[in-house]
Amino acid sequence: MFYIFYGDNELARDEALAALLSRAGTELDDFNVSRFDGKAVTFEELRHACDTPPFLGERRVVIVYGLLERLKQGPKAFQEQLVEYLPHLPETTRLFFLEGAGVDRRMAVWKLAEKLATADPPRGFIREFAVPSPAQLPRWIQQRARKKGGQITPQAAQLLAEVVGTDLRLLDQELEKLVNYAGGQVITPKMVQQLVPYTQQANIFALLDAIAQRNERQALRQLATLLRANAAPTYVLFMIARQMRILLHVKELRAQGASTQEIRRRLNLHPYVVEKALRQVRHFSTSQLEAAFEVLLEADVEIKTSSADPAHVLQLVILRLCGELDLPHLAQAQNRTP
Repeated sequence: MFYIFYGDNELARDEALAALLSRAGTELDDFNVSRFDGKAVTFEELRHACDTPPFLGERRVVIVYGLLERLKQGPKAFQEQLVEYLPHLPETTRLFFLEGAGVDRRMAVWKLAEKLATADPPRGFIREFAVPSPAQLPRWIQQRARKKGGQITPQAAQLLAEVVGTDLRLLDQELEKLVNYAGGQVITPKMVQQLVPYTQQANIFALLDAIAQRNERQALRQLATLLRANAAPTYVLFMIARQMRILLHVKELRAQGASTQEIRRRLNLHPYVVEKALRQVRHFSTSQLEAAFEVLLEADVEIKTSSADPAHVLQLVILRLCGELDLPHLAQAQNRTP
């Protein structure tokens, strides 16, 4: 029997594999489980592992990672050998192909696997493990919390989805921490804000959203939220500058025709960060983003070399970024009060 587990949801995939191995019995120790990197394994190594009888047990498990994704590029001989061998897999062997979402379903080995999986009786099993969409993620979080013996409000689940994104392993870790902290109580947005370190970055994004929309009142409100949460003014300034730099890079890459996935890869950024940047960058021209750096540089010098209140300097920065970004000097904003 063979299994093809494919898709980007590695968390669910690995848990499904662990559940199957657990049900298979205690005889599945190191002697009866072989694992291979699909990028390096040869057909001879794979066949030898599958053909080896189980040691003091009923089942032998062979797990190979990423082999089918590799075979769509070649070598052709490996795929031909696998197609010939798969129908003759020993009854005592359970062969698992663990794949990402990039499997080519037009391959001969995939078509054979589908045929064997739909035979009567089935001689294989194919299952997709997809990552929930952003709209589905809050419900996934609520279900995951219940699985861990906890509960989370819809608002808290939405906040957690926004600040962590679709990294399910990271979400699972944060949920574990939140459930333990809640101690039987329902997880609230306040708990998420207290325990999840990404919420401060989410507040930075909210601040940038308000700046992008030129909403001075909302931007100042978001700044006050950050300062009340003990974010240092220099940290806020740094994070604004970092996000403006990301926006500039994203704008340049978009102009070159780069896809969202390419932008993520080239800038090595979390999907949530890229998603936010793509929304925000529409509100700025390249010259405005460059001007923003001048504003931020002046503010940095002001904070480091004068006795001015850093929080007040930040307020003036927000007013300038929400207004005309080509004002020549920070001093021209001094007569404006928040």
